[in-house]
Amino acid sequence: MSQNTSYDHILLVTNDLTHDRRMIRICETLVAAGKKVLLVGREQRESKALSTRSFDQSRVKCRFRSGLLFYLEINIRLAWAVRSLKYKTITANDLDTLLPAYISAKRSGNALLFDAHELFIDVPELIDHPIKRWIWKMIGLKIIPHTTARYTVGHELSRILHQRYGKTFEIIRNVPKKCNDTPHYHRNDAFTIAYLGVLNVDRGLIALLTAVSQIDHIRIDIIGDGVMRTKLEQLSAEYELQDRVIFHGMLTPEKFRPLLCSAHLGYNVLNPTSANYRYSLANKFFDYISHGLPVIVTDLPEYRTIINDIDCGYFIPKHQAETLKVTLQHIISHEEEWQQKVKNCDIAAQKYNWENEAQKLLKLYKYQA
Repeated sequence: MSQNTSYDHILLVTNDLTHDRRMIRICETLVAAGKKVLLVGREQRESKALSTRSFDQSRVKCRFRSGLLFYLEINIRLAWAVRSLKYKTITANDLDTLLPAYISAKRSGNALLFDAHELFIDVPELIDHPIKRWIWKMIGLKIIPHTTARYTVGHELSRILHQRYGKTFEIIRNVPKKCNDTPHYHRNDAFTIAYLGVLNVDRGLIALLTAVSQIDHIRIDIIGDGVMRTKLEQLSAEYELQDRVIFHGMLTPEKFRPLLCSAHLGYNVLNPTSANYRYSLANKFFDYISHGLPVIVTDLPEYRTIINDIDCGYFIPKHQAETLKVTLQHIISHEEEWQQKVKNCDIAAQKYNWENEAQKLLKLYKYQA
């Protein structure tokens, strides 16, 4: 990345860019509109080489990996990385990149945009840390009112963020591109549940393995990694599910798509232990329906709105293995109902797709460039 390079848009994140499907879609959309784009993140010890893409990519290296020192360091490094670049807009993705983006925009006099992927101060990691939570709260209150434009992933988040900061947040959903073929016609012989995403607590994964251990002939494809992986592998061995629970690790969209194409259900259960979880709208939900997979979901506001609109999923009332077992047995024994939900996934995919969201994104950035 040459310091003399001029960009239309710079976007900042704190991840390593490799698996951030939302940011890849956003950057590719801006490039397709004739813009020059740079995405800046961080390089971790386990980071893989970056794939060649239509936009420029850069990663900073940090000595610290977590905690306040990490956030202090990456804020400094991100601000330093773009200090000499010329650009028209800079976008902060979530509160953890807002300060360096603000500093850079203030110095250059260019537009500052904010993409809120979640209710950052309400994430579980901050709930029991009042000082850290207060710091991020103050950063948001001081800077967000001075942003040029703002957007988020769902109606509930938009409403809450507007209440907090007194500014309108446009809605750019975190949805995949259209699938032009019919992947749902290629199911596994065994009834298969796909889980796509980070393996964290409060994702209903222990309940899933426990329920499946009590029902024969169900397979689980777990696509992702995280702090719960070792515990889940141990539980799989304890239940003697090694042949039916497959841990695939982190995969690119090109590699996980065949797994979704061959499954029967998507799994998106979340224990709403925080406001961030309660009002979330995970991108995996849309990944599932775009591949013809009805989704087992927690009855939360964003999912309720979509499934009330187009019946493409099943609600689970409690985050317990016994409740999930009953739900799965119902699904398996009511194939016609499942087939109808598969058809409804096709309808939902025509409404909730990136081609529709891209038009709103381009309109928003066009006014700022």
